[in-house]
Amino acid sequence: MRIFSPFGNQLALVTSTAGGANLQRGDVVERADTVEALTLSLLGVSIAPNMLARWIQGLDLSVVDRLPSSGTEPADHWTIQAENLRQIDGVIGGRVAGRVLARAGEVSLRLVIDSFEPRSSTSRDVAEQ
Repeated sequence: MRIFSPFGNQLALVTSTAGGANLQRGDVVERADTVEALTLSLLGVSIAPNMLARWIQGLDLSVVDRLPSSGTEPADHWTIQAENLRQIDGVIGGRVAGRVLARAGEVSLRLVIDSFEPRSSTSRDVAEQ
């Protein structure tokens, strides 16, 4: 996941593996157990990959995702708009957004999906379904 400023400058690259997650800013690499921890460090809000996946696929947009509470104010709810939905075989729901706008309180995210490839099914995935 590449994270850009409102002016189009790349702020960071977030990658994850089974062993943890990395956030790269220039030559500096920060490591954590989860993507959520790294996005909280960078953006001040925790972004869960499974939440992003639902948003991108236009699934459960009426379901309320919550920002974690800072302890001083109640958690805010995300308002999601998935735009430019296009049909893609091999994904749950059969579609993927070209852009997602997400807002919660003072936090605003704009996701632009340049390319999308469905994850190939493995025997483990099939067993979990």
